[in-house]
Amino acid sequence: MDRAVVLNKRIIFHIGPPKTGSSAIQHFLHLHRESLAEHGVVYPRHNVDENGISSGNARTICEEDREGRLVLCADKLQHVLANFAAATDKHILLFSSESFFRIADDIPKYVPDVEILCFVRNPIEFQLSIYNQSVKRHGNTDQFKLSSTLNLMQWKRLLAIKQQVGAEKFHGFAYKLPGDSTSIIDDVLSVLALTGKLLPNNQAVNKSYAFAALELKRWLNGFPIDNVQSELDAYLQSVSDDEAGYRLIDDRTLETYKAELQKRQTKFDALLDADEWQRVFDTLGHIEALPERKQQENCEVFCDMVNRLKKEKPLLYLALAAIVTKTASADVPRASKALFTASPALKIVGYVQLAVASVVSKVRQFQIKAPSKHSDL
Repeated sequence: MDRAVVLNKRIIFHIGPPKTGSSAIQHFLHLHRESLAEHGVVYPRHNVDENGISSGNARTICEEDREGRLVLCADKLQHVLANFAAATDKHILLFSSESFFRIADDIPKYVPDVEILCFVRNPIEFQLSIYNQSVKRHGNTDQFKLSSTLNLMQWKRLLAIKQQVGAEKFHGFAYKLPGDSTSIIDDVLSVLALTGKLLPNNQAVNKSYAFAALELKRWLNGFPIDNVQSELDAYLQSVSDDEAGYRLIDDRTLETYKAELQKRQTKFDALLDADEWQRVFDTLGHIEALPERKQQENCEVFCDMVNRLKKEKPLLYLALAAIVTKTASADVPRASKALFTASPALKIVGYVQLAVASVVSKVRQFQIKAPSKHSDL
């Protein structure tokens, strides 16, 4: 693949990494594509699901390898870059996808003077968030397990990427929570030199579940719920707005993690400036202030949430009841199964709802992978 030449223009790759607000960034950029274009910024379009979540626009310049992983595609990349070079009214080309984090080593080889945009999250907070995500999206049924040491692999990789592209081409920021004085959207706009020209909405996207929602989803992950996954996720996120935060790490372990973080962070000083590092450490106070919750293998914690689901989303409830009553094994506690009961007639309604959900799910998956038919330039 030949190296691309785009003179006097900026090409920026937002690479995540995972669990640093990429969904919120992509949601904002997607909604403001026209406004960005008016300011000379090209943000290639991508699909967004009903929850505002996407995988970004990596498929614009990537293809799947034999193992289903996205890799850079020479033809796609050259096509997009050639159109960008020819667009006299556009001076920034912006890509965003966490898929780029895995293949970040390849990007500078083919795109000269590429700029990298990324975010750094407190590894203690990251550990909690990645577990929540595993329950939300990846069918995890296990309780949270504490790691013996903090996982700093993201930091190590980001530091290597910074060394590869050079400090002047590397834009690193601390991850910010919704409600902080500044936001990750503010940081993105600052890199685009659009501060004050577009107003960030700071909308939370792909929110973590409240404790009861987490435990309900963890239990339901033991059943074949793929076809109602999207609707269930949207509902559990919506009801999680009403619940207080929590942590699954005990006080003693939290203190151990804090001491380890203080000791090991100095190796990564070059990753962020002092103000951004302070934000990373300020997160510790937020985590400490949260109440600790303990997971149990019973339905008491999510009983009220199931009753609320039954009232507010009756068709979703009936679909889940059809799944649970049809597939529940003998070792599923009777009290848990009893939360999802319906009359024979209503079970038929549930099966119809499942059939409809199956078709909708397949259409959504096709739309996510389908390339755009529209030109962005």
